[in-house]
This record gives sequence, structure tokens and C-alpha cells, in this order.
Amino acid sequence: MESDVLAAAAGLTAAIRDTHRRYPFETAVRDFVKLLATVPDYPATDFSAETISTLKTLAEDVITHIEARLSIGDDPSADQQQLASAVYEIRRLLEEIDHWRQHYRSEERRVGKEGRSRWS
Repeated sequence: MESDVLAAAAGLTAAIRDTHRRYPFETAVRDFVKLLATVPDYPATDFSAETISTLKTLAEDVITHIEARLSIGDDPSADQQQLASAVYEIRRLLEEIDHWRQHYRSEERRVGKEGRSRWS
């Protein structure tokens, strides 16, 4: 599963980087946000730390491209507002993914401690 999510994220990041037309850019941003939102729906064991790191790097790349587009200011103000909102949503989702991973790791440690205490 992680390879599917990572491949989709990389493809959307490339689309965001390579397109200059407004609608395809906005669609790719919207799809990237939706994809990122699905990550905590999977079991944490489905994603390695390296994959999460790569997703974060791709997300930062997307944010950079959105901010560059916003700085040009060619899009209608409503579209600029949606893109700015997407930046905040991506950052929020990255925090959610961090909390999801931390919860998984703390749960893993708790279960490991319980197992060790039973065997001692």
C-alpha cells in the first residue's frame, strides 16, 4: 500500500511542478491534499519511516510550488484563497501524520513492555 500512496504523491507533485495552467494545478493540489488525508486511515505498519519522510518532502515541495504561484498573483482571488487554504491543510495533515506515527510507536512500546513483563 505504501508504494501506491508514494507513487501517487510523487505523480501529483510532478503534475503540480510541471503545469502552469490554473485548473490542472488546482486539481492536482486538491488531489494531493485528499491523498495525504488518507495516510492515517491505514495501519501505521503499512508505512516505513522512510516513506513518511519522503511524503513530507513531497508535501514541502508542493507547498513551495503553491507559494510560488501565489506570489505571482495571476490567479483570481478566490483561487488564491483556496490555494492558501491548501497550504494550511497540508501542514495540518503533516502534523496529523506525525501524531498518528507517534501514537503507533508509543502503543508499540506499551505492548512490548507488557509482553516483556509477562515473560519475566
